[in-house]
Amino acid sequence: MDWHIITSSKGGIGKTLLTLLLLAYYLENKRDASSLVIDLNGMNTDSAALLLYRKRGGKPVFLKKNTNGEYCLDTVESDTNEFEIYQTYSFSGVEAGKGDQIYYAVGYPSNPYVLHNPQSFANLLTGIKKEASNIQKNLGLTAPFEHIFIDTNYHFCNIFNQNANAHYTTYQAGGSLQEENITVWFLWVYRQLEKLTAERESREAKVVKSTATAMEACLKNNGCQSDGKSTPLKHVFSPAALVTSRAKEGSLTGSLKKLFDAVVGQYDYTVPELKKLAMLQPKENCISFEDWVKKLDIAYNTITDNNKEEHALLFLPILELAGGQQCPVNIIPLPVYQANLRQYTDKDRGDIVKSLRGMKIYQKYFSNLMEK
Repeated sequence: MDWHIITSSKGGIGKTLLTLLLLAYYLENKRDASSLVIDLNGMNTDSAALLLYRKRGGKPVFLKKNTNGEYCLDTVESDTNEFEIYQTYSFSGVEAGKGDQIYYAVGYPSNPYVLHNPQSFANLLTGIKKEASNIQKNLGLTAPFEHIFIDTNYHFCNIFNQNANAHYTTYQAGGSLQEENITVWFLWVYRQLEKLTAERESREAKVVKSTATAMEACLKNNGCQSDGKSTPLKHVFSPAALVTSRAKEGSLTGSLKKLFDAVVGQYDYTVPELKKLAMLQPKENCISFEDWVKKLDIAYNTITDNNKEEHALLFLPILELAGGQQCPVNIIPLPVYQANLRQYTDKDRGDIVKSLRGMKIYQKYFSNLMEK
């Protein structure tokens, strides 16, 4: 199966939107297999709330742990259940009132306060894989699950270990997840870049770098190669993550000022620096986490040297310089701020997945990036 795990170092910067964009693409273009969305956002399960709004189909199924601590399927609701999973649907295409009904599944934790670590996360993936066929059949889905989307409130360091010798046996030869194709989507913010490029390397930076290295050594990804090795990491940059909370409105200039004005004025805006990255001819290979951080470090030092402007406001030119003339295919810029997506998690959006396909962020950029 293909696993898409959405992570970031900060909340509120678009993880749920990325999950919905991925789902919109796969439901439309990969109809020969079923999809499953698992929302691990605890108290704020926005993905599940949006996707299941007035569209819960039939009786749910449940995942619980047996006496050995392994996940198993149950069809009876009880206080020992860990997850509940429902059938739901969306419509294909873009035009309102038209399209085929496409069924898929959405699940979320029964107890929103449970947190995951590398071991428990690997156990969850193993349980989903083991029970995938039973979940599919009990929910009445016709095709086997092949596409799993996990919307998390975690940094990837929370759910993968920095030590390649620890907690990765499940993902390697002889392990239950050895054949699984895993992509970890990581939404960047300026503070993450700042910590990784600091002159004096902090312990946090060391953990992030060593965890990324371990993931690239131990997780399988068939579609993304870097110097002959696979990398599961895809690096996402979006308008929501561009302005640090420390920046003052009066100090904003250029694209950031225009973005701020668009947010306040509630109109759409395409960030030109991110658009340029998105339109570049991609390199055939992906880039490793280490090499990407090196590029960012060089760009950071070049741009900030003798520049008195607040460094947090230089995130865009740093990204533009690091992207180079050919942007690696696992660098994912999402250039568009769309006003009608503001606070979309608090609104009744009907079929949000179908709606996204008609929006500029999907039609002009995301779907094209997925085809590269």
